[in-house]
Amino acid sequence: MMLDVILENVPWLYDLSITGLGFSIVAGLTAALLSIGVLAINVIGRRWLTASQMAFLWGLVILRMLIPAAPESPLSVQNVFVRAESWLTSSSQQESATASVVEPASSDHADMWDAEAPAVAPASPPDSTTSSNADPEMWLPLIWQMGALVILISTLVRHVLFSRRVAKTEVCHDPRLLGLLEDSVSMSGMRRTPRLLLFDGVSQPAVMGIFRPRLLLPPDIADLGDSQLRMIMLHELMHLKRFDTAKAWGQLLVRAAQWWNPFYWLASMRYLNLREQACDAAVLKRLSNAHDDRNAVAKAYSELLLALSSRGEQGGWRVMLPASLLSFTSGRLQKRAIANRLRAVRQDVRPQHRQQLAIVVVTISTVACAGFTDAMTPPSKDVASPPGPQALALKAGESYGPPPRKPVGDWTQQRYDITRAVRRVASLEGIPSDEAAEKCWTLLHHVGSFSVDRMKSVSPTRCWRKPTPKPNDARSTHVEGEPEEPGTAILIVSSDGENWHLDLSAPQGTHDLIQCHLRAWERSGLKQVSIETRVIWSNRDVVARARMQWDSLLRVATTTPEAIPTENLNRADGESVSASAVSSVQEQIPVLVSQLTADESRQFVEAAQSHERADIIFAPKVTLFNGQQGTISTAVYRPFVTGVTFDENEAQRPQVDEIEEGLQIELDSVCNSDGTAVDLSSRFTFRDISDVHTFTTKLRHQKVHLQLPRVTECRINVAATIPDDGSLLIGLPPAYERTQYTYVMLTPRILTEEMLRDSSADAD
Repeated sequence: MMLDVILENVPWLYDLSITGLGFSIVAGLTAALLSIGVLAINVIGRRWLTASQMAFLWGLVILRMLIPAAPESPLSVQNVFVRAESWLTSSSQQESATASVVEPASSDHADMWDAEAPAVAPASPPDSTTSSNADPEMWLPLIWQMGALVILISTLVRHVLFSRRVAKTEVCHDPRLLGLLEDSVSMSGMRRTPRLLLFDGVSQPAVMGIFRPRLLLPPDIADLGDSQLRMIMLHELMHLKRFDTAKAWGQLLVRAAQWWNPFYWLASMRYLNLREQACDAAVLKRLSNAHDDRNAVAKAYSELLLALSSRGEQGGWRVMLPASLLSFTSGRLQKRAIANRLRAVRQDVRPQHRQQLAIVVVTISTVACAGFTDAMTPPSKDVASPPGPQALALKAGESYGPPPRKPVGDWTQQRYDITRAVRRVASLEGIPSDEAAEKCWTLLHHVGSFSVDRMKSVSPTRCWRKPTPKPNDARSTHVEGEPEEPGTAILIVSSDGENWHLDLSAPQGTHDLIQCHLRAWERSGLKQVSIETRVIWSNRDVVARARMQWDSLLRVATTTPEAIPTENLNRADGESVSASAVSSVQEQIPVLVSQLTADESRQFVEAAQSHERADIIFAPKVTLFNGQQGTISTAVYRPFVTGVTFDENEAQRPQVDEIEEGLQIELDSVCNSDGTAVDLSSRFTFRDISDVHTFTTKLRHQKVHLQLPRVTECRINVAATIPDDGSLLIGLPPAYERTQYTYVMLTPRILTEEMLRDSSADAD
C-alpha cells in the first residue's frame, strides 16, 4: 500500500531511487573486481610497496565506487563480465543443441496467443481501494535510498553537534604545547599552523576541519613527555598535510551509495589502516632524520601507540569525520589495526630503487586504466549464418524480404449491385451519380490492385456495353481492345440506366475486400479517416503513473498445437523417409484495454514522456478511405539456415527461412452514418526472436550447422467504436521473458472537407 502511495503521489522519488541504485550497482560491481586485483597486489608486493602506495591503490577502489560510467577500453575489468556472459551463453547454446539432437521435436518454435476483445467501456476514475501487488524487488530502490539517507543525515547531525561543542571550546594558550606545535609544524613542512584545543569531547588526539583545521587534544594529554607530544602532533599534522579530513567527506558519500556492498567495507578498512601506517612512516622518517637513531625512535613510537590504545574512549562522541591517531576504531578491529601498525613500525624501511619505482608506477597506472574504464561495447550485428558450407551459398546474392504478394482464395466471378453505395456518395457530396460512380471505380481499382498481381478495369465513362462475362470461365473475361493475360483480374463498373453494377473476376480475397468497402460506402460514403499510432515501452506502469485505470481485461484463449501435416510429403529420389513436424508452446497473458477521452489521452502521453526510461514511437499518420484497410509495421525479416539439402555433387545447399520480427498493426476503419465516431477493428501481431540456438550435427559424412530461432508471437484482435475525439489504448504487462510494459494507443480522426482544403493549402 505504501508503495502505491509513493508511485501515485511522488513518482519522481521512485525514479530517482531506481537511477541511483542502478548507478550504485554498476560502480560497485566494477570496484569489486578492482578490489580483488588490488588485494592480490597487496599480498604479492607488500614487501616492496610502501603503505602510502598501497593506500593510494585502495583509494582508487573507493573512488571508482562513485563513478558509474567511464571511457571504454579493452583493458577494463568490466571485460570479465562480458567474457563470463559470453561463456555462459555459449554453454547454454551447446546444451540446447545437445538436447535438440536427442529430442528435436521438443524445441520451441513459436509461442502464440489469440485474444478476443469484449465490448470496450469508457474510462472510469481510479479506485482508491485498489492496491497493486508489487514484487518485493520493487522495494529495493527505496530501501537503498533510505539507507543512504540514514547514513548521510545521522553523520551530518552528529558532526554538527560535535562541531558546536568544539566551537565553544577556547583555544589553548599553554606555552609548552604551543611551542611543541610550532616545532612539529616546522618538521612537517606545513605552512599553516592549526589551532590547538584542549577538548574533553575526545579521549584520543584528533584533527578536524578543512579550511580552518583544528588539533584536538584530551585535557590530560599534557601529562605526556615532550617527545611523545611531538610524535602525536606530527602524526596529526601528517593527516592535515595529506588532506585526510577532506577525503573523509568524500568517503562519506561513497559509504552512503555503497553501504550494501561488502567490498566497500573491505576497501574502507584497508584504506584507513594503510592511511595510519603511511602517517606513522612519515613521522618516523622525520624524527629519524633529526635523531639519526631509527630503532630508538621506532621503539618510543611503539610504546606511545600502546599507551594510547589503553586509554578509554567516550562512546557518546565517536564521530566518523575527524582523522585521529587511532582512527576511532574499537574492539577487535582496533587491536588488529594497532598490531599491524606496530609490525610496520618495527620493519626497516628501505628506499625504493629506480626499477622498483618504475614497477610501482606501471602497476598503479595499470590499475587506474583497468578500473576507471568501461568494457568495450560489442558491435551490433544481426543474426548471421554459422560457419560452414551453407554460409558461402548465402553470400552469393540471396535476397531477403517480405514474401511476394499472392492472390488469396479461389478465382471467382461475380456481379454486385452498387447502386446504394453510388447514391449514398452522390447524396453526401452533392454530386451527380455519374461522378460518384467514377469516384467509386477509382477507389475500387486502387483497392483491387493491391491484392492481385495484375488488374484490368473499365470505368463507367469507358464502358461501351453491359459486360457479359462467361460464367463458366472467369479468367476468359477481358476488356475489348486490350490483350488478355492469364491470371489478370477484371473490374468493370457499368450502368443500365437506373442501377449501377460491378462485375469482378478475381480471387476470393479481392472479392472480400471490395465487399467491405461497398458496405462502408453504403453506410457513410467516401469519408477519410486519419489514424495516429503511438507505441510505448516502459519498465513502469504508465497508466498507474497517469493516475488512470484499465477498463477491460481481454479473454485470453491460447491456441492448441497444430496437427502435423501429412499431405504433400513427397519423397525425393533416393530418400526412404520424409517427415514434417510442428512445435507449439501455450502461455497465458493478460491484455488490457481502455477507451480514452482527449484529455485522458493527453494525460497518458505526458506521463509516458515524463518517464526517462520509457521509449515512445510516433508512427506516421495513416489516412484511409472509409472501409479501407491499412497496415503499420516495424517488422524486419531475418534469414535463418534451418535446413540443408545436397546437390548431385554432394555439396550442401542451405534451406533458408525468413522469420518476421517486430510489431504489425492491421486497421479497418468504418465511419458511422452521422460521422461522429469510427468503428475501428485492429489486429496486433507482436513477434520477437527471443533466442537462437546453433545445432551442429553430421549428415552424409559432412558437418552441418543449423540455426533454431525461438519466435514468440502474440496476436490480439480488438474492435471498438471510438468517438471522433477519443483514443483506444491497449496494454500488455510484463510476463515471462518480457520485462517491460507495452502500450499501443490509436487515435482516429474523421477528416472533414475543411480539413482537407486546409491540408491542400498547406501543401501548396
